[in-house]
Amino acid sequence: MNVLRKWEWVLFAITVVSILAYSTLVPFGKHPFSTGLFLCIVATIFLGLALDMRASRIVKGILILGIGSTINLVYGLAVREKIECALHTTCTAEIRTLFNFGIAEGFISFHTIESIILLITVACAGAGGSIIAAHGDISTTDNHSIKNSEINLQPVMDRLDTQSAKLTWILRGMVVILFFLFIDIVSR
Repeated sequence: MNVLRKWEWVLFAITVVSILAYSTLVPFGKHPFSTGLFLCIVATIFLGLALDMRASRIVKGILILGIGSTINLVYGLAVREKIECALHTTCTAEIRTLFNFGIAEGFISFHTIESIILLITVACAGAGGSIIAAHGDISTTDNHSIKNSEINLQPVMDRLDTQSAKLTWILRGMVVILFFLFIDIVSR
């Protein structure tokens, strides 16, 4: 059984190559805004791939929780401090010109990136935790009073498929928006 479909493997490979190329070509300290946006885009792609992956619930739940905590950790350790330094008046004018932005634009970009990172972290925690909880609910011993033959899950599955398709389009829209935000900030 394949864990990911062919196009998902291609997207995964492109994302990993992008991470490696970005981390070797762009110094995080000199371009924290573009690094923050890059992290947002990568986290969104990995979350979408992990949610669509065919794997056991425990593996999928732990993977999603790992994505959320890793992105939050990388942002907190490598990017956030550099952006805050550039925005505070304690930094020298030399450092501020290195980032090439105005203070007002910087605050807006900083809070936008931070909100997206927080949103992705909360989404990963909720999705990963609920997937693990669903696994725990199936494996409990007190939940065997109803026989499987008495339950018709087809209407529920149809509704879930519809909602999944809608969420996929929303996620794709978020990726497009993040891409344009990335382009906008990098082009400044």
